[in-house]
Order: sequence, then structure tokens, then C-alpha cells
Amino acid sequence: ATPAATDPALTGKLNEAMKKAGVSGLTIDVVNGKATIKGTVPAAKYAQVVMAINESGITGWDNQITQGN
Repeated sequence: ATPAATDPALTGKLNEAMKKAGVSGLTIDVVNGKATIKGTVPAAKYAQVVMAINESGITGWDNQITQGN
């Protein structure tokens, strides 16, 4: 089995995924493979952001994202 990615690697992966989704300004903290993600994203991008987060390899996440205009 492949070892899980380290927290800094997952944070980098999430930041990269957010850039690809075209959003910025989110605060991403990863501890033991679980991410806490805070901030506001445009409502039109919300589903794309959630999908990118779910595909990033984290073990779970605390969704503190709000949808803006």
C-alpha cells in the first residue's frame, strides 16, 4: 500500500486544485490527512471546488466554505 501523502503535500495539492478551479482566498489547513477549508467562493464555482477537494486524496474535510455571488 502506498503511504498517505504528508500534510504539507496535501495542502500544496489542494492549493493547486483551487488555482485550477479558478478560486483564491481560501484558507487550507491539513492535519493528519484531514483538511479544514475556510473562505468564500463564487456560487458558480462551488460544485467544482468541492469536487476538486474530494479528489485531492485527503482522508476527510471540514467544509467551512461559504458561497458568494
